[in-house]
Amino acid sequence: MQLYYVAHTALDLPIRERFLQDISAIIATYLPVRALVRLQMKRTLLTFMWIVLGLIIVSMVILLINHAIVKARYDKIDTATNELSVKEISQIAALYDRVAEEGNDIFPGLSDSDIDLLLFNDAYEFLVTDQAVESSWECLGWNDSLQKYIYRCPAAQSQAFAVNTNGNWVASLSTQDTLNKYVLDSMSDDLGFFSIFVPPQFFETDDAYYQGLLIHEMIHVLQANACEDRFLAASSLQGVCSIYNSDSNFTTGLQEEGEYLELALHADTREDTILYAEKFLAARLDRRTECQLTAEEIEDEKNLEWLEGTARYAEYIASSDSNCLIRKNMGDISEKVAVQSDDRYYSLGMAEALLLDKLKYDWKSEALSSDFIFEDALSLAISAA
Repeated sequence: MQLYYVAHTALDLPIRERFLQDISAIIATYLPVRALVRLQMKRTLLTFMWIVLGLIIVSMVILLINHAIVKARYDKIDTATNELSVKEISQIAALYDRVAEEGNDIFPGLSDSDIDLLLFNDAYEFLVTDQAVESSWECLGWNDSLQKYIYRCPAAQSQAFAVNTNGNWVASLSTQDTLNKYVLDSMSDDLGFFSIFVPPQFFETDDAYYQGLLIHEMIHVLQANACEDRFLAASSLQGVCSIYNSDSNFTTGLQEEGEYLELALHADTREDTILYAEKFLAARLDRRTECQLTAEEIEDEKNLEWLEGTARYAEYIASSDSNCLIRKNMGDISEKVAVQSDDRYYSLGMAEALLLDKLKYDWKSEALSSDFIFEDALSLAISAA
């Protein structure tokens, strides 16, 4: 037995040594490969990070150069000139031609309105009218291409709206260059250093959208001429229901209204359109009830939607050819109503107007009356469907 053990042990020694040698060889081979793989992964990750960092730096440089180019372009533009430019005269002529040809398609009565314009820059206001004006306005003469007089006076509290000048309501708006330069400067003030990384083109108005803005103000003139008392009362509204901005039931309710309007506008069938329109009205009633809005606050909502929703509707229709980002985002109702400002009622009113169009309801014939309400017209449209 002892002899067997000794012989067996002696026989196993070479095998064990060879086994250990094989294992050592495998480990010796594996460890460098594993280390090499790890090193390669680190190199790959580092290369990727450098590529990403490089792309970020290149993008920032491009944005910086783009901002500098746009700013330099607007810095060269004089927005305090004492006369309208050839471009601005051309824009006015194009506006009047468009209104004459398509105005009634945009909004009834627009083609026949012959509305005067008041354009302003940083230093002057320019009144474009076919009537002689006897006041502090300085007459710059008769313009043959417009077939109108152009008057000038120093700018004082100029505003984009309908303003009463010499007993006449006129559509007032800044010149396009003045508007774009103001937006660029405001962006720089609001964002500070970071504004250089935001493409200014996102906020620029192109010619088509600028024309839509002019027509927006013309609609205010139609409103003022049709029912001046209501117009004046509605135009004095500011911060409508702003005391509820911190109330989640109020803000969530408004968001829900915007979503239902957007769903109704994008619905494929008439049945779904009506369904979402009904849900919008129900959500509106629930919000006002839960938040206990007063009768006056409810009337303020209705009147602001009438005042600005109607004008924004015409702006939206008239600027359908625009490629600027502001115009393209006008249809995002649920996003627009999320802002905590009166602008949410502009978008709600516009959406209700578009929905009435979709339901083929004749609302425009009554829209300039003293008692027209969008949500009431929508209820009638649903009942008649």
